[in-house]
Amino acid sequence: MLKSASGAAAAGFGVATVSALSSNEPQGVAVSPEETTVPNPNVEYRVIDESVKKITAQYPLLTLQEDTVLSFINDSGLPADRRSEAADAARELRRMYPTTREKEGNVIRVTLAEGSESRTDRTRRLVEKAFEAYRMGAATR
Repeated sequence: MLKSASGAAAAGFGVATVSALSSNEPQGVAVSPEETTVPNPNVEYRVIDESVKKITAQYPLLTLQEDTVLSFINDSGLPADRRSEAADAARELRRMYPTTREKEGNVIRVTLAEGSESRTDRTRRLVEKAFEAYRMGAATR
């Protein structure tokens, strides 16, 4: 039975899953980017500061390039008026909560800019309006 489960795992999930199913070895150890050397120094990764995450769990609305966010909203399939409202909400969020990027080696740290506004109920409404369209557009890619 295990042999057929391993074969199915290899076909559906890749070779890494097979060894996990067929051995008693540990399943892996959680590591953080700060504690790990990236194998390829040309690969960049982003670290999102807690100040950004406190504004919204949907922080890609604030941390991705604006044209990327607006492109996802445009690809959402929503009616034009809803896409326009979502794009306006995303722009307003980015105006209220500008971010800064600091690059050190291959790490890009994204933080809230000095003077950003405090989170409000209005923030929550803007996030809801923008994120629905963003999520739908991102799902098409």
